[in-house]
Amino acid sequence: MSGFENLVLKNSRFIISFCGFLFIVLFITFLNVINNKTNNPTLSQVFISPIEVKVLSAISKAQTELDIGKRVPNTTEVVELMATKQTPKDYIAIIRYRIEGGDILGITSPYTLLNGCNGTVDLKSICIDIAKTTPFTEGEVIASITIKWVESLTPKIFSSAESGFYNGSEFNSGN
Repeated sequence: MSGFENLVLKNSRFIISFCGFLFIVLFITFLNVINNKTNNPTLSQVFISPIEVKVLSAISKAQTELDIGKRVPNTTEVVELMATKQTPKDYIAIIRYRIEGGDILGITSPYTLLNGCNGTVDLKSICIDIAKTTPFTEGEVIASITIKWVESLTPKIFSSAESGFYNGSEFNSGN
């Protein structure tokens, strides 16, 4: 046996381990190259980089102007919201309104009143959910909104396409 063959036989475990280690390193390098070419984020980019989130403003969503309330400039008014059910079993009202020319001073309801839209409170918009344990009666008052109308703008109330009624299995937009 030559000296080279003896060296290989004596160090065969080391050589095999080194080749395995080299294979793993090259494989990981290859995966990183592929990952960078396809623009997939690495773990560090996922956990460190900020994510840009775009949210449509309420103005850019489909809206319908409502003809409710007197809307007299420079007055305070209580506007009553009536149930306009879409199905006989509707028991949750989703209210998404925008006010122009006024400020919302308060909202009351004889039923369970929940802040929608992640609890965001705004003087120019109404984002509430109203829940009742039994279905609403058509035309019943489900909420009262106190609005202070200002003199500088023409008072308007808009309903978003996100407004409507829910019966436990389907949402029906009131718009």
